[in-house]
Amino acid sequence: MSSPRNSGPGPGRSSRPGGDNAITRPPGSPSGAPCGPGSERAGQADGDNAIARSPGSPSGDGGGPQAEALFGPRAEQARRYADLLATTGVARGLIGPAEANRVWSRHLFNSAAAASLIGPGASLLDVGSGAGLPGLPLALARPDLAVVLLEPMLRRVQFLEEAVAILGLTGQVTVVRGRAEEAELTADVVVARAVAPLDRLVAWTRPLFPTGELLAWKGDKAEVEVAAASPALARWGLRAEIVRLGGATLVRVSRPGDRARPRGGGKGGERGEAGGWRGVVPPSFSDERDWERAVSVIGVAMGGCGSRPWPGRSGGR
Repeated sequence: MSSPRNSGPGPGRSSRPGGDNAITRPPGSPSGAPCGPGSERAGQADGDNAIARSPGSPSGDGGGPQAEALFGPRAEQARRYADLLATTGVARGLIGPAEANRVWSRHLFNSAAAASLIGPGASLLDVGSGAGLPGLPLALARPDLAVVLLEPMLRRVQFLEEAVAILGLTGQVTVVRGRAEEAELTADVVVARAVAPLDRLVAWTRPLFPTGELLAWKGDKAEVEVAAASPALARWGLRAEIVRLGGATLVRVSRPGDRARPRGGGKGGERGEAGGWRGVVPPSFSDERDWERAVSVIGVAMGGCGSRPWPGRSGGR
């Protein structure tokens, strides 16, 4: 099994002194992501990799209005990804057969719910990416992010490479085969979903976010895992907070007084007291009304809170 240590710098990475491979913004736009109208065509082009959709789509209703609200101009790419999970993903054992009819609520919406927690133009590393969750939904919702999907298993890596090509995300997303504990990568934000208990996950990933943070999807086990990891977190000088939004429950791990700051390429913004980003409009949303409508319908669809303040608004979550 190869690892990032042996693979050398590839697209979306650059070598740094000391052996680190910092994730960098890919070329193509001021934020490094292919954000212009032409960028969407790559994910919609016909060809051998195109997934034909019909009213009888394998993933159900195509996400309904929630998909349009959350993914904006990339909604059709999100539908292609949902169909890919419901067909090839099930056939290759990446998700269970029972998941095919709930890929939107359980996987895409749950993953993309964290888009507002990530700063503008940030680099993002998805460890143990598996079928691309949460990295691909976040990449689709946030074209300004530079995303690396890190996965050790060859069959999953092959699926991820196919998915990135099908979705037209090769300028924004890089797939790397390797394990978190072996990787020589750094990022503004590390994300992980269903990878390992929190204490073990932080032990593996803390070198990967030296000045950033970890977002871990934990669900109902969040409080228990935070309590169990508290001694280790204190020893490492880290803190954990539980964040609930859009039906998703995450644990955010960071160093006191040190939130993830993008290395450049994105529009400016600053953290509000509640941890959201002030003055930042995620690229898939045109204004605050669009954002509130999106998180509202996501919350209803997932049986969650149903509303969330705009990142630019001061006040609590």
